[in-house]
Amino acid sequence: MIIQDENKKLYSLICQKTDKFSSLELELFKKGPSLKNQNHYYISNDKKIDISKTLEQNNINDNSIIYYKIEKNNDENNEEISVIISSSSQDFKSSFICKKSDKFKVLQQKLYEKNQKLKNKSLYYLYDGNNIDVEKTIEENNIKEGGIIIYNINLFDDNNVYDEVL
Repeated sequence: MIIQDENKKLYSLICQKTDKFSSLELELFKKGPSLKNQNHYYISNDKKIDISKTLEQNNINDNSIIYYKIEKNNDENNEEISVIISSSSQDFKSSFICKKSDKFKVLQQKLYEKNQKLKNKSLYYLYDGNNIDVEKTIEENNIKEGGIIIYNINLFDDNNVYDEVL
């Protein structure tokens, strides 16, 4: 696979069609560390790539060229908002400041810094009854100023999922 940035620099990556695009993104950042700290997205065949999906799910084939696009900063996307993250049992509750343009995983990292015991847990997040995609931005997840995000812990047991309340 070839990824091309806006300066026409090419990055070649070896992958399989069943690889998640997010794992390829990590390989790209190893080859081009300066790309890591920028807000960006990828385009292939005139469609934005969902990095949480596989190459096959994104309809990326052997001859596809993927374009790395840097999101232009605009004041609305850089606007900071305050949100509250709470456990489903309400025994942990904390407020956080984040930018609308931050990926949710940045906010997740802040949660881990405040509550270390969550770091090795498999969490999922809900906002207004909807699942949050950690690979999307705060804005793409439709999280608003003062929003309350609830987290739950997944427990896997014989392929069944149970919620653990912390």
